[in-house]
Amino acid sequence: MTFNGLWVIPNNIAVPGALAGSKVIEICGLKGQMKKYPSQGDGGHAELPDGTWTSKEDAYFHAGGAVDELNSITGWVESACLEGFGEFREAIALIQRELFEFGAALWSGPKDLDQFRVAVERMEGDISRWLSGLGPLAHFVLPGGCELACRLHVARTVCRRAERRVVALRRDNVDRVPTEMIRYLNRLSDWFFAAARWSNRRAGAQEGLWP
Repeated sequence: MTFNGLWVIPNNIAVPGALAGSKVIEICGLKGQMKKYPSQGDGGHAELPDGTWTSKEDAYFHAGGAVDELNSITGWVESACLEGFGEFREAIALIQRELFEFGAALWSGPKDLDQFRVAVERMEGDISRWLSGLGPLAHFVLPGGCELACRLHVARTVCRRAERRVVALRRDNVDRVPTEMIRYLNRLSDWFFAAARWSNRRAGAQEGLWP
């Protein structure tokens, strides 16, 4: 996440490769707590990647903030995993790292698009595996069921919103937001949907349908 134009890296997270060479600060890390909090953003403005300052209503901050929110929601999903969900927990942790890389790519420009291509292929494999035993879907699925499924549906909708924000940013920043990044978010929302259906089946929860 960004903090007045700087990237804030929690002390237990490695700096994403896309941030190499960028300005980075540590909060509560090995170097100790920050002694001073910048106040440049108190007036509702923040620094863009090119060094200019603009309103926090800028499309970049909408996109970056939506991705940051999605990452937080994804962590909330992980907290609902029960025993025996070790493999799924690992998948969630991987997505959180990818979302951090995604945010870094929005900030400094994408440096490794292959990571997003590989991630899409992996998610498509997960989706096919989870839905293989559910049969064709002839109705809309009502968000609900077990705790994990409910959180996954929330993540799905937040992901869709993040995708819309990033697409809006791409209108004037095609080079900064290539198609591979849009495809990643689009497939991720499908992944959350399939995971919600899979978790309901695994929990023996009834899936609501409409109409």
